[in-house]
Amino acid sequence: MELGGTKEESEKLKAEINRLQKLVGKETELLVQIRMLERQLAQEVANNHNLSLALAESERKRLAVEKLLTELREKVPHDEPPNIVLAQDDVEKRFLFPSLQATVPEDFERLFKLENQQDVIDALNSESNIEVIEVIEIIGHTDNIQVGGSSNIDINLEAVFAGTKPVRTLRFGSNCELGLARAIAIKSMLERFLATLANDEDCGLTEDGRARIRRLTYRTYSAAQLFPADPANPGSDEDRRIEIRFTRLRKTTSEEPQ
Repeated sequence: MELGGTKEESEKLKAEINRLQKLVGKETELLVQIRMLERQLAQEVANNHNLSLALAESERKRLAVEKLLTELREKVPHDEPPNIVLAQDDVEKRFLFPSLQATVPEDFERLFKLENQQDVIDALNSESNIEVIEVIEIIGHTDNIQVGGSSNIDINLEAVFAGTKPVRTLRFGSNCELGLARAIAIKSMLERFLATLANDEDCGLTEDGRARIRRLTYRTYSAAQLFPADPANPGSDEDRRIEIRFTRLRKTTSEEPQ
């Protein structure tokens, strides 16, 4: 009895029969491979789950550390040296340079000692292993009243800064020069004030603080009327002010103790 269909179809059927015959008896081997793959998949799923748990725990610890750091920062006082601003008091008119003048106001040093001495002592006593206060920066601000007149700043500025000529010998041709002259006037006052402080055994200065006074240098700048105390109201009395900054400088290798 002959099968229906073409010879080509018969060959395909024979080939399929051969393929199926080769698979007979290998069911167990296939099942073993399938189960092995299933176990590998289950292990990967477990690993991924454990990794997710580890990442979640790591994030929880990170947030806890950030919270702790925030709490510590709130508890620990800010140890940057203070910036002291000497400006007009609306009631008592203290620390006020008369307009167009650089002469330190009368009774200025007494008021400075009364209101700012402790800030200076705290800055000089501040502890640091790397950065130290080596420089006092003094910035003079002015109002916007036009100065005019001739200037002798170029001739006398170095002598006034060195203290061999008084500030009153300076004549200014601009607010920039006036602001610088005021900064130098305060620098001279600070030098006298710190010299007195260094010799006061009961003022609260540490030995390191006294040593800092001996190392201090001064830098004087003029901000003129460029930065009014109230930008909406330039030219007010409060614009005639002085900023004193205790600047931290990083030691170089050559400055390290031997």
